[in-house]
Amino acid sequence: MPIVTEHPAIVRAPSDDQIVWRFMSVEKLLSLLTTSSLYFCQLKLLQRDDPFEGHYTSAQIQARARVSSDPALIQAIGDEFLKRSGAAESQGFRDNIRRIYSPENLEMIANVIALTSYINCWHLNPHESAALWKIYSAIDAGIAIRTTVGRLKSAIRADGDVYLGCVEYVDYFKEMLPDGNAMVPAFRKRVNFSHESELRLYISEMPVKQDNPSDAPQTGDLTKNPPGINVPCDLPTLIEELVVSPLSPAWFVKAIENVVEHYMGKVPVNRSTILSGPQYSGLRGQ
Repeated sequence: MPIVTEHPAIVRAPSDDQIVWRFMSVEKLLSLLTTSSLYFCQLKLLQRDDPFEGHYTSAQIQARARVSSDPALIQAIGDEFLKRSGAAESQGFRDNIRRIYSPENLEMIANVIALTSYINCWHLNPHESAALWKIYSAIDAGIAIRTTVGRLKSAIRADGDVYLGCVEYVDYFKEMLPDGNAMVPAFRKRVNFSHESELRLYISEMPVKQDNPSDAPQTGDLTKNPPGINVPCDLPTLIEELVVSPLSPAWFVKAIENVVEHYMGKVPVNRSTILSGPQYSGLRGQ
């Protein structure tokens, strides 16, 4: 299935030759190797590290509160809608307008987004990141996949569309997210996380009710969605190089090399040199 990079929610998609990294623990590497799949985590679970994941901005919530509590604004919005649609005003029409523009309705939308969105994250950077070694893996026992955007796109073997785009970092106290598309919050994060330079793969999992597939699912149904989804991928296409933590011992590097070879054949496995110091001796004549 195609990797989609053109979408209203995606502000920017990188070129295929750009380098991306995925820093992980040994356990996650073993999961990747044994399942030949990338793990897409439910957006709701990412809120443990960033409570605003999948949510709208504080500025947006405050704006909704002002609109929904102002009778004159609700009246004007309702009048404009009736004028454009040519419809007659029905009972409870103004109350529905107030509900649509309420912060509570925005929260409901955000909760649906968080429960139905699944994310796989990569770090967009031509170089290793010392910070991400510390954040996402053990400095003495972690692994990083080094690959390119093009290889990543080619490796995915999903049944449905997978969306790919760079995360846009936003000031959540001053800016508002574009309305009209539920995917927008999934590709936005607070400026506090801009060091992640994140590239996201995104899929949506909206279940249907078994008794009547035409019915839209209720919010309560969405809590039954799984915490993650494994999406098949071709490992030799995906992995250009495996980089082992800079403080890992030699035996650990060799063990990773052996395990990887068992599952997918020869792949370059190298210890990171990011913490290697300058070399002053032994350079004469070079």
